[in-house]
Amino acid sequence: MGKKLSRCCIRCFQSDFELESTQQSLLLPVSSQSPPFSPPTIELETFAEPVLSFPPLSKLQQAYEAVMKVVHAKGLEPIVSNPGLQVFGRTCERGYFIKTVWETAVPRDQVMDFIRKYEERPAWDPNLTECSLISYANGVSLVYQRYKKVLTVSPRDMLLAIKTFPLSNAVVDVAVSIDLPDRPVAEGVVRAQVHMGGFFAETTESGCTRVIAATEIDFGGVIPRAMMLRMSAMAMPNYIKRLMDGVKRHVEGTAV
Repeated sequence: MGKKLSRCCIRCFQSDFELESTQQSLLLPVSSQSPPFSPPTIELETFAEPVLSFPPLSKLQQAYEAVMKVVHAKGLEPIVSNPGLQVFGRTCERGYFIKTVWETAVPRDQVMDFIRKYEERPAWDPNLTECSLISYANGVSLVYQRYKKVLTVSPRDMLLAIKTFPLSNAVVDVAVSIDLPDRPVAEGVVRAQVHMGGFFAETTESGCTRVIAATEIDFGGVIPRAMMLRMSAMAMPNYIKRLMDGVKRHVEGTAV
């Protein structure tokens, strides 16, 4: 207690760094009365059109602009606060926004390279039963993900189009939901809709990598949005720890 935290807050999630410790973690209440969040200068209604069978680059560009607004937004409420990791979020008309911020000593390109290994995700994310790259063309990846049933929450799946947007000192992978005729929703599964999502990674002045995962999602089903937001926020520390453990093994050249 009282020690100054390193500017690289997460050193590849060392074995003595426990995100779930009650002494290091703070779960903050989510107000159900908060007004819906919308990024300050972009009209999110531009995403209200029906999900396209294959999104044009203009739709991915719109998603990129929305992700960047959430990355820099100040109006999201803090829900979870750990040393080196914070989760923000708020419900909205179409679901909820969630934004997770953390830092690592691993270079950004190595972090993003591991995140793009879609078919390896079930090896480190126990909530996934499938994650497959359907196709890749013109810089756009089509990815299918299916999640297990968790307690009373039915299985979810997603169909995503993902594109990389390189910046001068950062990179962002942007995702939006799509619909494919040969990938109908299976019986007993609810298809979640990602209105916009992405992983943003930048190199800080201290040489660390700051990663921000930002999403606007409708999980579907009948569970209240505020409850889904809280469940998602509470799951993020473990999710990020597993992700970064996988990154560390990837960098060291060992199996996931």
